[in-house]
Amino acid sequence: MKKPALKNAGVRLLLVAACLMLLGIISFSIWRVRLSNDVARRLEALRAAGFPTSGAEWNAYYPSVPESENAALVITQAFAQMASYPDARSNLVASFKLPPGTQPLTPEQKELLAGQVELNRAAIQTARQGLLRPKSRYPIDLSPGFAALLPHLSYLKKLAQTISYEGVLAAGSNQPEEAIQSIGTVLQLSKTLENEPLLISALVRMSMDKMAELTLEHCLNAGQLNKENLAALDQALQGWEGTNKLFQAMIGERAAAIPLFQMNFAQFSSFIKAEDTDIRNVHGGPGAISVTLLMRASGLFDRDLRYYLMLMETNINLSKISPPDNLVITNVWNDAMLEMKSRYLFMSAMLLPGLNIAYLRNAEAVANVRVSRVAVAIKKFRLLQNRLPLDLDELNGLISVELRIDPFNGQSLRYKQLKKGYIVYSVGRDGEDNGGHERPADAKSSDKTPYDITFTVMR
Repeated sequence: MKKPALKNAGVRLLLVAACLMLLGIISFSIWRVRLSNDVARRLEALRAAGFPTSGAEWNAYYPSVPESENAALVITQAFAQMASYPDARSNLVASFKLPPGTQPLTPEQKELLAGQVELNRAAIQTARQGLLRPKSRYPIDLSPGFAALLPHLSYLKKLAQTISYEGVLAAGSNQPEEAIQSIGTVLQLSKTLENEPLLISALVRMSMDKMAELTLEHCLNAGQLNKENLAALDQALQGWEGTNKLFQAMIGERAAAIPLFQMNFAQFSSFIKAEDTDIRNVHGGPGAISVTLLMRASGLFDRDLRYYLMLMETNINLSKISPPDNLVITNVWNDAMLEMKSRYLFMSAMLLPGLNIAYLRNAEAVANVRVSRVAVAIKKFRLLQNRLPLDLDELNGLISVELRIDPFNGQSLRYKQLKKGYIVYSVGRDGEDNGGHERPADAKSSDKTPYDITFTVMR
């Protein structure tokens, strides 16, 4: 009698286990279908709104420009004309960092930079001819996603740096008209990247704007500009308003990343091990696009992609807002990183962290623009009133209130009169007023000393 009872109990136990397993499979299947549909809906909503979700769509999103209107096509011709010293001086130029505007160049530095400018005179003139055209679209293919080749960025940065040297040399030789032209050229070159939907392009543009700011600081320190010079400077700075440059960059960043979540296991393993993975392999054909059955069934990448899309939506919405309001992202970033790690969202954890720094870099770029614009307004006030303003409120009518706001705390930029001249500064990343403590030109990236973002005129 016991054996049939045990047998029946075993059968019931197996039935219960089978039912539980079946219930688990059904529950997982429902979750998996809902997850897949949710991701598909999100991607379709992006396409319907006109946003790219793949490399090919990303490439099409970067607007084409008629050849006759495309400044970039002429500027790339200038790249071919660029030259360097044929000897060790090329290394000196490559490692050279302009000192602050309050520090004039030494005779040796002037000679070195003058030679570099002269070697590239033809390239500079060609670039200026190209900038007469109203639009820009560099001849690059973004279809490969993160593996897209972007040779124009390094050339553009080097060309802008050489033109910055041209401006500093002109300022030091008491040729303000030429210095102002150089500042305007650097800003125009920066603006050719305005519609380029890449984060690295936005960062290069910020770097070029910093070159213009430093050239301007040398210009204001070198001599007393007259009314005509200041009018020309206003023209050169037109459109340089210190707004954020991240919206297009975040759109492109998302489009380039989405295909990475569609990799199969072998590609994923290669991606996380390689320092510079060729993402074009993801787009190499049907075999590359389709993930293995196990990876697709697990929902690992779809779950990760859904989180990435949600967080990127927040990022992109914040990128439409100017700092300091968009810096709220930095307050929640540590929590987001902990969540990614605890939920094993590997791809999101690899792709998202650098975006946090981009908001701080953007705020610094905005601060550089605004301290520059305020410094020019003070120069105008001084020319009109024959004295320095007591505070920035005296600049009403010469510069808007918006351009006097510190992008790190929403308060007024700081301004101090010096024994000789003045300083305008932002409190910078730490949010603390360090008295206009300026970061040295030779400071290392590891330097944690608190600095302000400054513009100083010592005359």
